[in-house]
This record gives sequence, structure tokens and C-alpha cells, in this order.
Amino acid sequence: MKVKLLVLASIAIIASNASNAQLADITWGDASKLNTKSVNTSIFANESDYLYSARTLPAVYGDGPIYIDKVNKSSLNTESSFEIYNPTMYSTDVKVARYLQYNEVIKTKDGFIVFFTEPDYVKYTFTSYCQKFDNNGKKVGTLTSLQIFQGHEKTVIGKFIVIRSPLNDGFFLMYSRPFIQYDNEYLIFDFFDYNLEKKWERKQKFPLNGKEFEPRQYKTNIQDSTLYLVVRVLDETEEERLKKNNQKTNYSFALLSFKFDPADTNSTFNSTNIHLPKKYISDISFEVSNHELIFAGLFSDKKDMEASGAYCIVLEEYSKKVRSTHMMDFDKTFTEKFLENDKMAAQRGEGIRDFQVKDLQITNDGSIYLLAENVFAAFYAGKVRGFTEIVYAPYYNNVVVVKIGNDRKVGWITSVIKRQKEPKFTTNEFSGFSLSYTYAIYNDKVVVIYNDNLQNLKVQSPLELKYVSSYKGTVPVLATINSKGEVGRDVLFEGGDSKVVLCPKTSVVEKQSQIYIYTMLGNTQRWGLFKFY
Repeated sequence: MKVKLLVLASIAIIASNASNAQLADITWGDASKLNTKSVNTSIFANESDYLYSARTLPAVYGDGPIYIDKVNKSSLNTESSFEIYNPTMYSTDVKVARYLQYNEVIKTKDGFIVFFTEPDYVKYTFTSYCQKFDNNGKKVGTLTSLQIFQGHEKTVIGKFIVIRSPLNDGFFLMYSRPFIQYDNEYLIFDFFDYNLEKKWERKQKFPLNGKEFEPRQYKTNIQDSTLYLVVRVLDETEEERLKKNNQKTNYSFALLSFKFDPADTNSTFNSTNIHLPKKYISDISFEVSNHELIFAGLFSDKKDMEASGAYCIVLEEYSKKVRSTHMMDFDKTFTEKFLENDKMAAQRGEGIRDFQVKDLQITNDGSIYLLAENVFAAFYAGKVRGFTEIVYAPYYNNVVVVKIGNDRKVGWITSVIKRQKEPKFTTNEFSGFSLSYTYAIYNDKVVVIYNDNLQNLKVQSPLELKYVSSYKGTVPVLATINSKGEVGRDVLFEGGDSKVVLCPKTSVVEKQSQIYIYTMLGNTQRWGLFKFY
């Protein structure tokens, strides 16, 4: 159906000149085709005809089963499903649970590879396992151990990450944890083919002069088989901060790269510092395009890393020479919209704060759109299966949108105001799958889509906004940003469809202007496709 979106022109925080009314084609799948006892929590593969999504029961810390769904993109219905995990599925005794932490799944030509971590908090080891399935969901072989990470007594807990080879003939595996790489530790970087045969292993320190670092984002250049990895580097180690009684965590960013040659098992990462003149980068994203490395994000004036503007840096891909740098400060009233007087904001903590860059998209005309979200987490100690763990309560608040022209100069910066939080970080109905946002880019507009309280569309001040903490009582909202950076907010659906709850974390943006997304309507669930014009 083709719908005209409802316009709420009287909202006080909407720019009066914004062009809000848009046309969209909306297609729904059959709600009766889905299992209402579980929810889809991620889309991990997007092919020409099918989506592949992970589905789980409302469960905490791996207690419930996990399934893989194959979704037909034409009918938006699930064609087939199979189970990849339950607490006894990989146990030698079906009466004894074996709890594994689900990491991710990748789709290969021959089927699927599912990755798990099994923690041992007594020995403080973290073991990566994987299980292969064929395209029909049948197990291929048995659960295979890939790598064991032995944690330092002070190691911050992280997770295993999987990076596909640029040649698409295998994957890299590494244990990524925030900040800490101690003097007696090595980073284990393994390469496996899709038959799970380990081709080589490197135990090495990255060329960062002993600094602590955290991998943040990676890209691969298929044309010349190069892997790029952006890392956040601490300016001082934990020990150096303690000596100075310095509680703030200050950091910089570096680009690590190496050209993947299967015949060369000794190649190492090259390191290139990424910096701004007289500014500090607070967060970053990047893309590889036409032999350029394009970096964009937010910067701060002081080392408290509180964002105060946006930037774009362009490097020549092979020489790493800087081709251009451009920055733009937030306007004077910009930060007044972001919880400065809100007690909840005090839980952000020091150092890493304010915004996390989520997406960097290059459009057909060469323009760039950067999207960042105000994400932070309150935390407390809680018992999980007898062990004390840190339980996080994440907040997903305001979205910042930055337009960068094809001349690589920042054109404008604007914001979409929202307030979202979840009581704790679990995988139940409050796990945030209905929080955060998704987006589309079409013509010269950007739309940001999220769930909100209807009353929030009528308030006079951003500080009067109510927090959305569950999907109950929310409406789907579409914020439209026009070519001038002006923002208007609309209710996405009228009538009965206004009760639809979107799951932004279970969505995929295709061709920049259409979104496949998992939704709920009362006690039913269905897939939807939004096409914008």
C-alpha cells in the first residue's frame, strides 16, 4: 500500500520550515507465519532473495534456545527455521546444561557457521567454539574449538569477533576486549578457511608502542585484498593513570592495515595515526571508496571527550597522505538539547561519553551522511548463575545526523531528540530490540525511524520528554531531515497500524532507501518493508 505519512506540524521542537509529508510503499508479511513465543534479534545475512535472522525465546544469559530463520524477501514470510542452540544441545549429558554465549553466525555458500564462547571464570579462560550447519539446518561435524583466550587477572571481559577474509575464502578470529593489552599478553590473530582448518596463527603486539587499545571497526578492500582495522588507543596505561590519580580515560585513534596474501604468513600490521589539528577525536567511522580512506565522526575541544563538533578526514589509500580535513563546531544551543540538566545523564561516567558513531553512508552523488547516537550505560553488580557479574542498563538517546558534501566538507549538523532506556542488559523483552533507531536515505533527505511515546511529540522542551523503557504504549515515529538539515517528526502509521512496534536492531537498510524490519503488533509479529520516495 502507498501511504501519506501523518504530519504533526504543531510540534514545538520541529523546525517550522521542514518538509514533512512523504510518500512510502509499505508491505507486510503474514503475522500467522511467525512463532510468537520467540523474537528475532538480528539480521546477519542479506541476499538477493532472502534475509537470515537469529531468533530466541525471552531468556537471560543463554538459558533459552536460539533459531535461524530464512525469510523470503518477496512474501516477507519465514520459509524455514532450525535450532542452533539450547542449553543441552552441545552437552555430553542431556540432563546437564552446558551454557554457551552466542556470538554470531555467518552465512557461507555451503551453509552456516555459528560461533559461541564458553567462559570459565575459575581458570579465567574464554574458549571460542563453532558449529557448522548445511543449508537445510543439519549439523555438519561436531562442535569445534578454535581458540582459547587466557585472561589476565585485570583483563576487561570482551568477546571473540569474526572478520571475513577479503578473498571470502575464510575468516579471521580474535578476542577483542576494551583497552587492556598487558606487557605479558599477546593478541592472538588466527585465520581459518571455511572448512575450519587453521591456516596460520599470529601472536603479536600491534605497532602501538605498548599502548592499550580496543578494536572498533573494520573494512576490507576486495580489489586488493587489504584488511583495515580502526582501533581506539589509550594515551596512558591504567598504571600510569593510577600514579597520577587520573580518573579520566583519554584516547586517540589509529588505522591498522595489512594486505592479505595467503602465501605470506609473516606480514604485519602497518599503523597510521588519525588526528585533527588542535582537536581530539571522540568517535570515528570510516569507509574505503575510490582509493580513498574517508574518516568522519565527532570531535571535542578538551580531553574530556565531550563531543563539540563534526569532522571529515580523507587519506590517500596507499600512501596514507592526508588529502583534506574539514571540521564544523556545534552551534551554541546544540548541547542544550542533550540532557545537561537530566539526572540520568550523570550516569554516563567520565572519559568516553556523549555519542557513539553508528553509520557512515556514501550516496550516489558522493555526499556522505554520518549518524551517531547518544549511548551510555548505568551499571550495577548482579548475580548470574551464582557468579557476580556487571549488569548494564543501557540508554539509547538522541541521534545526531551530519551531512558532508562531495567536496568532503561538513555542510550541516542536526539532531533528532529521543529518550530510551532499558532496565537491564538481557535478552528478554526489555533487551533493547525495540529501542535505538534505523534509517533510510533517499533523494536529498534522511529519515530516522524509532519508537516513542505519543505524548513526547507534544512537549515544549526536550527536558520534558518521558523515557521509553518498553514497547508498551509506544508509536512508530519518523523524523525527516531535509536538504537544509531541518527536522520534522511524524507518526509513521495511521489507524490500526499505528500500534505497530518497530525493532530497529532487527532491520537492514537496502539500496539506502528501503528498510526490511521486524515488527510487532499486539501479540502478533511480522516482517515489513518500507520503500521511501
